[in-house]
Amino acid sequence: MIKFRNLTNKLFALICLVGFALTFSACKKDGSVTISKEDQLTQTAYADETTTGSGFTFTATDNWTATVKETTTIKGSGVSWIKLLCNGVETYNGGKGTYTMVISLAVNYTGNPRSANIEIASGNDKIIISVTQQGTTKDGEIPEPSNPALVSRILLGGDIPIDFIYDAQNQLSSINFGYTVVQLTYPSANTLLAIFEGEEWVFTLNNDGHIIKMEYPGGGGVLYEYENGYLKKSEGYIDYVWENGNLKSVQWESFGFTFSYNTIHSKETNIAPWTTPMLSVGGFNEGFYAYFPSAFFGKSSKNLVSSANDINFRYETNADGYVTKVYQQEVDELEEYLMYEIQYK
Repeated sequence: MIKFRNLTNKLFALICLVGFALTFSACKKDGSVTISKEDQLTQTAYADETTTGSGFTFTATDNWTATVKETTTIKGSGVSWIKLLCNGVETYNGGKGTYTMVISLAVNYTGNPRSANIEIASGNDKIIISVTQQGTTKDGEIPEPSNPALVSRILLGGDIPIDFIYDAQNQLSSINFGYTVVQLTYPSANTLLAIFEGEEWVFTLNNDGHIIKMEYPGGGGVLYEYENGYLKKSEGYIDYVWENGNLKSVQWESFGFTFSYNTIHSKETNIAPWTTPMLSVGGFNEGFYAYFPSAFFGKSSKNLVSSANDINFRYETNADGYVTKVYQQEVDELEEYLMYEIQYK
């Protein structure tokens, strides 16, 4: 009786073992993937390069898929800067065989390096190719688009819209605040006219295109002074202090702002001051002209403001490095809030 019971147990164990092996065999996926050269597992490029070179070649013994996963980037930029091309066609899957893939890159305008992993999987096997695109060119420069990005809409607090309309030459022609529309015309290279609530405002420009005088409809106005392209003084008593290409402070009478900056490169847009928010202090943000093209008020700061007095700032950007959201948080507050959401043409 004992021998029969032991035999039964052994048979049961054998049946379970065979069943497990059959189940494992049924679940196991065939297929493997190998890369032709180990050094192709690491790919690099400069900021202005649109490929990593010859790409990489792999062999799959079964159907395969490719996925691209971001590893380091500015929040909000996504992975749209990488595409995989096979024979000039964007490709992310295929059957068994040998493939040569070119890694297509968008120019990196952010000023910061970015990286991603490309995973090629076939069956239970996979290879991972790491891709890094530098934030600068071979000469150490940050690429700039041929034309600054055109802002199409700013949402104050994320929900109150201000719309920007352009003429055929991409000059700002009107600003729609919802309750009123400002019309802009350019009678000459040194004159800008603005119709605001039925009244005409006249702006005089210097040969660099910077506003040097603003005339109020009822008389009087404001003078602006520049040095090496940077705004130095406005209204005769507001001083702008610059250091290493960034606006360090704005001072008037007994009050002022002092700024700190992060390492993120501030991408030039056509509208001030939304990619360099604190350029709005000192009266700029009190008028519709706060939304004029940034070049009208001289050079912008080269980096993004991280703090001003007791206010901290955080940003989200798109794949080209342009600011899409600006958040503000006071140092004694636990929560931050959305200041501006920026959309581009």
